[in-house]
Parts: sequence; structure tokens; C-alpha cells
Amino acid sequence: MRFAFIHRERLRYPLTVLCQVLQVSRIWYYAFLKGRPPAPDHAMCAQVRRLHYASRRTYGQRPLCQALRAEGVLVGRWRTRTLMRHAGVNVKPKRPWVPRTTDSRHGEPVAPNRLERQFTIETPNQMWGSDITDLPTQEGWLYLAGGWISFPERLWAGPWHLPWRPR
Repeated sequence: MRFAFIHRERLRYPLTVLCQVLQVSRIWYYAFLKGRPPAPDHAMCAQVRRLHYASRRTYGQRPLCQALRAEGVLVGRWRTRTLMRHAGVNVKPKRPWVPRTTDSRHGEPVAPNRLERQFTIETPNQMWGSDITDLPTQEGWLYLAGGWISFPERLWAGPWHLPWRPR
């Protein structure tokens, strides 16, 4: 429908203007004149899908274009966008990092500060401390726990204080 209109009006208006107004590509118009739409390159779509999933669905148009160029494929940003659309590739939106171990929105009382900044210790087992953090890895989140005993001073972290058993 749009291409037929462009074909009728191409003598009165420039082809570039008609294509811009109707939001079609000149390549598609010329393919319409030949009688067939340009087919997407299935091998390149497969390559786009492979690179997209290798990036854990985070590569958008520009990084994917750079990755294709690094593999020796001569492609531009807009062609990459078209290939992404034909391959059915959508970018996973970046979410802000939120700590997953702390829930401060509760009505429970906060633990009292028993140290009161008194760090001098005379007897064993008078003061212990610990903390936990989560570290992002390629396989998911890794939770690392660590602690310290004040007298005698010892530090420990991770599961090394537990007996190791192969699974």
C-alpha cells in the first residue's frame, strides 16, 4: 500500500522525502519494485542469537555490532538492529543493584550496641564479630561470611571453619 503510493508520487516528490514521511526504507521500496522483500540472512541471525545469549542477553545494538565486527563480519549499527529484530533478540534491561541480604523495613527492634566502642579485651571469648556479603559471579550470587574473635585475635572467612566434604 505504502510502496504503491510512493511509486505513484515519485515523480512529484523526491524518493527520499516520500520514504522518510512514510517511514519505510528505500531498500524495501526497491525490493518492492523487484517483486520480493529482502530476506534476512539466517546465518547472521543465528550468529546474532549466539552472541546475544553469550552476553547473558545484555548486549544491545552497539555492543553486538562491535562483537560482530570482532568476528570479522562487516555490519553497521542499523543492520545490527534489523538483524536483532529478525532474530527475535531483546535486551534485558539493567536493574539497579539492591542488596539481597538486608531488609530494613520492619518493626523489629534493632540489636543493642553491646561494645560501646570498648575494644580492649582481657579474657578469651569476650568479643566476637561477623559479617556477610554477597558477591556477583557468572554462575549467580556467592555469599561470603567472615568473622573475628578478639582474644586471641583470629580471623576466619568462608566455609574453611567447617569440615570439607566432597559432593
